[in-house]
Amino acid sequence: MRCAVTGTNGYLGSRVKSYFEKLGHSVISLTRSASKGNPERSIQFSLMGGIENGSLRDIDVLVHCAYDFSVLRWNEILEVNVEGSKRLFQAARSDGVRTIVFISTMSAFLTCQSLYGRAKLLIEEEARKVGAFIIRPGLIYDAQSGGMVGSLRASVEKLPVVPLIGSGKQTLYLLHSEDFCRFLQKIAEGKIPAFTEPVTLAHEQGFTFRDILKIIAHAQGKAPLFIPLPSACIYSVLKIAEIMGLRIRMRSDSVRSLVHCDPAPSFSVMRELGFEPRRFSEQTLREGTV
Repeated sequence: MRCAVTGTNGYLGSRVKSYFEKLGHSVISLTRSASKGNPERSIQFSLMGGIENGSLRDIDVLVHCAYDFSVLRWNEILEVNVEGSKRLFQAARSDGVRTIVFISTMSAFLTCQSLYGRAKLLIEEEARKVGAFIIRPGLIYDAQSGGMVGSLRASVEKLPVVPLIGSGKQTLYLLHSEDFCRFLQKIAEGKIPAFTEPVTLAHEQGFTFRDILKIIAHAQGKAPLFIPLPSACIYSVLKIAEIMGLRIRMRSDSVRSLVHCDPAPSFSVMRELGFEPRRFSEQTLREGTV
């Protein structure tokens, strides 16, 4: 198959690219730094600038992982991430792409408060219009985690004292990157029937934020001191840093996502599809990247 993937310079997109290449499929990166002279490897694309008409004509599967975190204001998020994704979906459908997959987030639910979750909900609406598969993965992890788990790993590794956001009792759900890619493989190969609702993809056993940090620390042979801090304080510090243009691993909006997470996620679609991800543990945290 010819698979186009957005966000291949990021953690999740790079895992998808590597996994499908190991399966022997041709993977084309949709990236702003694409080489126009090598369309077999990359295609020029950005959420702001869009994609040239006809660029996806020979693509079998499109996996949309990209999200621009550099824009912070809601009107910019709408213009770049929501409208940019809408244009991409329309281009894919116009060019006859057989299978479109949108990677959303478990932070997207009806009462979510984070801008990230709200934006993903709006993109889900556009994805439905073109008949795309919509996946809401949990926190992605593996032996070389990026994303949120990567940020937590870096904090545990570098700091003798690690701040807990709020009480640290928020329940979160996790998904190994290889299980995520395995599910994508099933979709791409037509082994999973079309589903109209987003599929929440994660192991059904939740872990508190505190327990996740403890497992990460123990896996690294670390024993930091965990200090609960008011989430409003952490949010304010990160927000000020963002306004000042400082580069930080954790975003203020991520604090909102962690504190106001979905209180009752449904795994019913995943169960109906018979998919069982591995449980998060020290062992699975050490299991390799794809």
